[in-house]
Amino acid sequence: MSDEDRAAIESGGGRYIDIAVMGGFFKQGIRAPMLVAGEDVEAVVAWMNDNGFDAKVLGLKPGSASSVKMVRSVLIKGVEALGVEAYVTAERQGILEEVMGCMGDVDQLSFGNFVATLVQTHIVHAHRRWEEMGLVAQTLRETGVEPLMTETTERSLHRTVDAGIAPADGKVPSLDEALKILSEKVVRGR
Repeated sequence: MSDEDRAAIESGGGRYIDIAVMGGFFKQGIRAPMLVAGEDVEAVVAWMNDNGFDAKVLGLKPGSASSVKMVRSVLIKGVEALGVEAYVTAERQGILEEVMGCMGDVDQLSFGNFVATLVQTHIVHAHRRWEEMGLVAQTLRETGVEPLMTETTERSLHRTVDAGIAPADGKVPSLDEALKILSEKVVRGR
C-alpha cells in the first residue's frame, strides 16, 4: 500500500495497520503467527490475542510487517526451490535418504543463525564455493535436472569473487562486518 492509499484511509477517519501472516494459515488458521505494525496497534494486537490469534507488535512503521514477510520469503521460497532441485537430483541418483541424513550440522543451529553463519563465511569461502557450484551444475545436468537455482547460486558466488573482498588473513568477519562489506562492495543496485 502506498503513502497515498494510507493518507486516504486516515483522512476518512480510518487507521492503517499492517498485518503479515508469518506461518501456514491453511494449517494453523488464526493461530498462524502474525506481525502487526502501525501506530497504536497494541490494543488491536491485544484484541486479536484475546480472540485466539497469535499476533505480535512489530513496531510503529506501517509496511514493516509486510517487508519482514517479503524478505523472509526470499529465504523460504529460495530454500524451497533449492530443495526441489536438490531432492529431485538425490532421488534420481538413489541417495535421497543419505542427503537428508547428512543435514545434522544444520540442525544444530536455528535457521536464522545458520543463514547468518553462511553470510559471514561467504566473505572467506566464496571462491571455493563458486568452483564447487560449477561442478554441482554439471552433475545436475548429467542427472537430467536443469540447474536453475544452482546456476544462479554460482553467479551470485562469482559476483563476490569478482569483487575481490576475501580477507588476506582468512578470518571470518562478524555478521555486521560481513553485511557491511557485502552491501558496499558486492550487492549493488542503489
